[in-house]
Amino acid sequence: KAPFAEYARITGVPARGKRAASSLRLVLDSGTPYEVRTTVHPALLSLCDMVELRNQLLALGVTHYVVQHFRATGTNASLPPIAEGEQMRFPSGYGDGFLRFQIR
Repeated sequence: KAPFAEYARITGVPARGKRAASSLRLVLDSGTPYEVRTTVHPALLSLCDMVELRNQLLALGVTHYVVQHFRATGTNASLPPIAEGEQMRFPSGYGDGFLRFQIR
């Protein structure tokens, strides 16, 4: 969802970042196939946030990572829609270090 220190700001629930990190470590240690996903809305996450999250995921040993652009269709989120040209652009090499990386 976000850099672990930013979880409370994004989710509105205090102290969730530590729990999210612990849960991710359990998944990684289990050997179960996984895919970590982050849905990005520029009103919630900046490019700096996304770079920080990328670095945290790599440090934890995440190898399969997908970034998804927010779509308002089918949600009840109160976030403004994002026009095609307003989607976050990631720098070249953002996915380096992951075995599998996609932007959807």
